[in-house]
Amino acid sequence: MAAPGVRGQPGDRTGTGAGTDDDPALLHNRHYTDLRLALIATKRATVVRLRDEAQIDDTVLRRLQAALDNEEVRLAGGEQVE
Repeated sequence: MAAPGVRGQPGDRTGTGAGTDDDPALLHNRHYTDLRLALIATKRATVVRLRDEAQIDDTVLRRLQAALDNEEVRLAGGEQVE
């Protein structure tokens, strides 16, 4: 726990003052992250479809999924990824 008057870690929503849920910068960042995570889900479904249609093989699928996994973890940060 941070000392009184000291701001918490980035993404810490328990603090007071700057960085509350009403902060436009945090809200924008959250919306951007949600949008990027939705895009990753769409990409993931597309590469599976391409594999199912035999346009890419399993090796390519695994490489693309690994890249998407890395991007998803980076975006999600400390949040739980579904």
